[in-house]
Parts: sequence; C-alpha cells; structure tokens
Amino acid sequence: RSAMPGFVAIKLCPQLKFVRCPGEDIREHSHIFKNILRDYDPCLDSMGCDEANLDMTEYLQVNNISTEEGIYQVAQDIRKRLNDALQLTT
Repeated sequence: RSAMPGFVAIKLCPQLKFVRCPGEDIREHSHIFKNILRDYDPCLDSMGCDEANLDMTEYLQVNNISTEEGIYQVAQDIRKRLNDALQLTT
C-alpha cells in the first residue's frame, strides 16, 4: 500500500527499520537504489526516491530466464543486492 502510516507498517512488519536522515543521505541512497535497478531495466520508471517500475522482459530474455523459479531467483538477487548496498531490508 502506498503512504501507509508508520504505526500500521510496524505492526505488519515488525523488523521494519525507520531511517531518519538528512536529505542528502536520502538522495545518495536513492541513487544507489536506482543504479542497482537500472542493471535490470535501464529505462526504469522512477516513482520517487524509493519507488520504481521496471520492465524486466528484455533482461529475462537476454539471460534466458523463463521459469517461475528463475524469475523468483532474479527477484531474490535484486533484494540481496539492495540489502548489501543499503542495509535496509532483511
């Protein structure tokens, strides 16, 4: 859900981390986030500092990924890369 209140989010996801940081830190994290996603879709549609829509069709075709398991693994790889770079998800 978009614009979920923090108190609801923490109930749904107890491991959630709230990060308070200056605007420059947010921009830096956003830049890292989007650069990782651009590896999968260079033409991603940015929806703000922490959201983007990706069309993974070309990436999946180029890498010969067509099974549900393969697609799931790509999603897990993206999540791991984001976690390793930003330390925000588990």
